Amino acid sequence: MPAAQSKISSAELRRRLAAVGFEVTAEHSAALTKFVELLLRWNAVYNLTGVRGADEIVDRHLVESFALRGLLKGTQVADVGSGGGLPGVPLAIVEPERRFTLIESRAKRVRFLRHVVGELDLANTSVAHSRAEDLPVERPFDTVLARAVAPPAFPFPSGHIESDASYRSRGSRTMCTTFAPSWAAKSSSAWASISPDCAPQRGFPRRSACPGS
Repeated sequence: MPAAQSKISSAELRRRLAAVGFEVTAEHSAALTKFVELLLRWNAVYNLTGVRGADEIVDRHLVESFALRGLLKGTQVADVGSGGGLPGVPLAIVEPERRFTLIESRAKRVRFLRHVVGELDLANTSVAHSRAEDLPVERPFDTVLARAVAPPAFPFPSGHIESDASYRSRGSRTMCTTFAPSWAAKSSSAWASISPDCAPQRGFPRRSACPGS
């Protein structure tokens, strides 16, 4: 088996994303390349992801992150259990007009996320060291992203995301997930308590299907 690549060029990263239908600018590609490098460097110490090579991070993690881009709504986006910054950081890079909150409860990963935000100068991104259900919020998030988060993180307390009735009437709130199939079945009841109109679906890319998305 060939050794995992520890680096990838900005041009190659851009080419790989374009090959699967995700076009990014040269500026965004450079930032994404730096993010991949930081993720690999810190991963050697903090075990942020089981993916070890740059090529696989692009082909798996970045592609899965961008699969959710078309589902984003509004300006306030939360990434629950952000971990290694996926999908929040890649989306924050290419969506500078939106505000992203990376929610993570583990201190080591919080340090990594704050380092990434600083290194990439992501003015639209903040890191919250908290469990999702304990996070105080001033206003509901427009979009909540959850990638492989265990069901106990749900449902969100009142105020984190608008009620289902408001969601249906305005179509202004959405929730997206990349749960693995094994989690989808376990989380269905908790998911329904947030918004019965959004249900996790299986398949690749793994994401939810929400009305109006």
